[in-house]
Amino acid sequence: MSTSFPFLQEWMNRAPQQHPLADLIAEATGNSLMDNFASVIVTAFENIVEALEKAQPQRIAGVRRDFRNATTKDDLLIVRAEMVAGAKLARAGILFDFGQRNGATEPDLVLREMHLAIEVKARRLDGVQDLRTELATALTGITPPVLVELRTDSQPLAIKAVERAKVVEDTVQRAISQNFGTVVTEVGQPWSARKRLLLHVGIHQAADLTSGSQIIVTGGFWGNEPSPYLLDVENEVLAALASRFHEVGCPRLDQISGECS
Repeated sequence: MSTSFPFLQEWMNRAPQQHPLADLIAEATGNSLMDNFASVIVTAFENIVEALEKAQPQRIAGVRRDFRNATTKDDLLIVRAEMVAGAKLARAGILFDFGQRNGATEPDLVLREMHLAIEVKARRLDGVQDLRTELATALTGITPPVLVELRTDSQPLAIKAVERAKVVEDTVQRAISQNFGTVVTEVGQPWSARKRLLLHVGIHQAADLTSGSQIIVTGGFWGNEPSPYLLDVENEVLAALASRFHEVGCPRLDQISGECS
């Protein structure tokens, strides 16, 4: 079944060939099933872009440009986070604009009539994945190959490059000297709700690693503890809204629609 995606195709006009969605769009617009992977992903982006185009927030051109110029999956995930937030606001009928991207920067989304703004954070949870990739590169060619297990006590938003470099160097030296077992490293993250991250790095022997060393991440998506980044988010949002409505003379906020009572 052939399908077209007019809104997304317009945003992809003059996009580089290595754009992360290029191959998926080509597959989805061909004779592919509606429920296959490519069609599901491309349809989701089509719906997001359609909502944004119909809402026409100010500075949408900057978001469109960042989307069109994406050449890696990470580039796409960063701008997608803002697009999803904007699409949700548009579908809810909330007037908003995208923030300025150059010069005097603003939050990612600005609500026109509520004097509130949204800053999209943690666009990609890249900390552990970046470390895993760098470890895989550093351990290439080391014999005998080892199995490395990474585990954190919570899901980090990011692990700074200098901290990752220390872990990689220590792990490589341990692998070379066959210092097996688990070492726990404390990583400072003063910008975070949790000021320190406990990173467990285990090195193990494995007889069947014919293709070289392997790195696995265990502990589940959020690690062994609930993530602190989402705790009490609802209460914080409601408190901010209640404060704002109190300022304009509303005793309380009964409904999301913002009606005073």
